[in-house]
Amino acid sequence: MLDLDGYSLPQIIDDIIDKQIEDGLIQPDVREQISFILLRKHRHQTKKPIHRSLVDIGKSSTTSSGHAQSRSMNDIADTPSTDQLKNKFKKKIPRDSEASNILVGEVDFLEKPFVAFVRLLQPTMLGGLTEVAVPTRFIFILLGPQGKGKSYS
Repeated sequence: MLDLDGYSLPQIIDDIIDKQIEDGLIQPDVREQISFILLRKHRHQTKKPIHRSLVDIGKSSTTSSGHAQSRSMNDIADTPSTDQLKNKFKKKIPRDSEASNILVGEVDFLEKPFVAFVRLLQPTMLGGLTEVAVPTRFIFILLGPQGKGKSYS
């Protein structure tokens, strides 16, 4: 999706999922689960390998009845965290820099990969998604079936 007019991570994810359902790439019944996984807090690569943290999130994403849990304090924040604002790395980043975010993981509810590439119309602050408080321009998402995680890293 190119030139998506996104203003928040939940809105961007909803637009991505809507487009994939419209194009017949995913079934509507996985909408809530995909949204739940992508809006969860994650760890940045410097703290723990990202493929492992999304895998861990995927394993705990569904309740025993198979329905996605409601949004909670474990969701990605809409505003930058104190850690992001105080990150020493921020001083080394040029003033007009933009971020690209890559989210990769495996989940137990997909039979084939869910892949999306998004270029935002305007760089947008997406809260806790980035390690440093920098506006995002590009987002790449790859969620796949369990057992394929190593091939995604």
